[in-house]
Amino acid sequence: MKKRFLPAILIGFIFYATSCAGPSIIKPEPIGSKMPDPDTIASPPIDFDPPCAERIELDNGMVLFFMEDRELPIVNMTFVTRAGSVFDPLGLEGLAAMTASVMRSGGTLNLSADEVDDELDFLGAEIFASVTPEYLTFSLNSTVETFDRAFRLFVDILNHPRFCDQRLATSKGVTLEELTRIQDDPQRLAFREISRLIHEDEAWGRQPSPATVGAIERSHLVTFHERHIKRGPAMITVAGAVKASEITRQLNDLFGSRSLEESDPLPPPPIPRRSSASYYLAKRLPQSVIIAGHSAPGKKSGDYYAMEVLDTIVGGGGFQSRMMTEIRTRRGLAYSAGSIYLSRSGHGVFTAYAVTRSEATVTVVDLTESILQEMVRNPVEEKTLDQARKALTNSYVFSFTSPRMIVERWMINEFLGLPPDFLYTYIDRINAVTAEDVRRVAETFLKDDRRVLFVLGDPAFFKGNLSQRGPLSEVRSDLLNKALDGKDDD
Repeated sequence: MKKRFLPAILIGFIFYATSCAGPSIIKPEPIGSKMPDPDTIASPPIDFDPPCAERIELDNGMVLFFMEDRELPIVNMTFVTRAGSVFDPLGLEGLAAMTASVMRSGGTLNLSADEVDDELDFLGAEIFASVTPEYLTFSLNSTVETFDRAFRLFVDILNHPRFCDQRLATSKGVTLEELTRIQDDPQRLAFREISRLIHEDEAWGRQPSPATVGAIERSHLVTFHERHIKRGPAMITVAGAVKASEITRQLNDLFGSRSLEESDPLPPPPIPRRSSASYYLAKRLPQSVIIAGHSAPGKKSGDYYAMEVLDTIVGGGGFQSRMMTEIRTRRGLAYSAGSIYLSRSGHGVFTAYAVTRSEATVTVVDLTESILQEMVRNPVEEKTLDQARKALTNSYVFSFTSPRMIVERWMINEFLGLPPDFLYTYIDRINAVTAEDVRRVAETFLKDDRRVLFVLGDPAFFKGNLSQRGPLSEVRSDLLNKALDGKDDD
């Protein structure tokens, strides 16, 4: 009886639920029918023009990008200046990021560090900084009611930081702890090391280390601030529930005396390699991290758009990309696989990577290089090309979803010296990329005679085989105490 009772209840419940649902229930497809292939569903091309921010030039020539937004009673502001990590002096790598951190946390000439924290808490405001190789940004988020007061504190921190010794010590401790954690993250460690190898230790590739961070003193922060942050090229954005006339007046009052004269120009783009090179970092692990790196075009190059498409096809497009499909899906040889195209204003870097078990290291190296050289030899299929173009254009739309994002995109575009129509023409230029364009940039930038191959892992599984193919150099990481064949890292 019990065996029949339970199914009867279930049948009755299903009948009751479907009968009460009424006509809104969607009938299942007949047995044997197929769902349509998403790739065959026709969709009209995206017709998208990026929203335009208002461009206002202040009395001293500084440019404001503004967008009024009354949806919420908040104001977002971002200041940018040419104070990126490429200006770190040799032996003091990490100085730009440290200056930005302690500038925010270390108080001002008028307020102690604790008083600044208390004031921001009272105002319900946030001030934070970030650093890229090319520039530093300093941002403020505030309510409309507290904006005037928060804005004056923002400018006070920006122009008159105290650089409190205690907060400097705290920031150094946090940075050193972060560097320690990289040792235990093989993928982060591998990307850190290959950046130095691709750029051959130029300013664009140098990285902070425990030694350089430990060498930073308060006087270095003061000098960096005076030279690169307190003066020099700068722009600012404001988005929120304020009027352009009001914010322009405030900016003229508080930034009117700022000099926009450039202290130091950006270093020239790295010189592309003239030959290939292979390196390894010995570390006792059950898996290897494999990265093939190449110099690539920057955003000012006409090849930028074809390189974006190429990256999407090779590995940036997720599970449909060639690295993921060939190495992980079909062969089950990778925990993760893909590619990254990092484009700056004047140059770029392209990397294809995979993380695999130690025994499969050489096989995955061969597969990675085979995928890249296939891009050099043969144009991609039209279906693959179309999928990549759609993926890029669809994601581009989502980079303009808030007033803050809009004004910042316009500001960074102009600050980096990109063409005025760069944001407007991006979609059209991506859609204009042909299969031959992709093959041409692959031939220009991905030929194996200029690539840098880097493997992090146990050399017992790959050193002998890779050494037979050409010179294989061991590198030592300044984050590891030992990196020797057959020895564990401390």
